[in-house]
Amino acid sequence: MPPASSPAASSSTSAARFVIDEAGTIVETNMEACALVDVGPRMIVGKPLGLFVDRDDAATLASVLADATLVPSGDRYAPFVRVVDLFLRTRTGVRKRARATISTRDRARLFVRV
Repeated sequence: MPPASSPAASSSTSAARFVIDEAGTIVETNMEACALVDVGPRMIVGKPLGLFVDRDDAATLASVLADATLVPSGDRYAPFVRVVDLFLRTRTGVRKRARATISTRDRARLFVRV
């Protein structure tokens, strides 16, 4: 498991955080997010976030991610923030209710805070 200070698994905040690319692939996370879905950082980075979302909420997540596709506003990108309620699934199939804030910080990454 990488140390907590590594980019793949930082623990600078107490909220679970998944950083995903425009395709929905997890590129960075923190230890709280790993604990939430009961998966280690080496097993979570590189996987689609949708793997950890309940099937009933997959369409909601896909819709929000499609909306978050960054649309240029002049020479800058317009910010995006959306709050959604959904269920996450742990690796053992346990459903966990979550309120996720999906936001953008730059052109390539979306931040999902639970």
